[in-house]
Amino acid sequence: MWRGTGEDAVPVSVFDFGMADRTSTLFDLAIAIERSMITWLAPDMSQWQVRYDALGAFLRGYEARRPLSATSRQALAAVLPLCHVHFALSEHRYFASLLHDDHSARVAFEKYFIGHVEWFQTPPGESLLRYIVQGEKPGATL
Repeated sequence: MWRGTGEDAVPVSVFDFGMADRTSTLFDLAIAIERSMITWLAPDMSQWQVRYDALGAFLRGYEARRPLSATSRQALAAVLPLCHVHFALSEHRYFASLLHDDHSARVAFEKYFIGHVEWFQTPPGESLLRYIVQGEKPGATL
């Protein structure tokens, strides 16, 4: 969106349709959780943490409008470790093909594409998936 015309025009906002696609509710929930509730920007995988306070609030808010069945929770936990794949590969391609930035392409592939999937097989990742399915926070007993 632009304000003004001609040479005086300045950008004032952007519509990003990059993720606009026909998906499912569970995929959209997985994307929201994957992008917002895990501290992926920490420099080392051992420092990646789940923000359970934010995740709990997010799920409670969602379920106040549309409760998740046990089957939906299991499906959400199954989709969550893989929901980033398309974006991760597009980032790899962007850095490798358009920018010719081999280092960033390698980081996108190894840390984001592979690393995120591997993280879901670590105790913190498995705890997150258990929380999605059972509502059990790490260290809690039902």
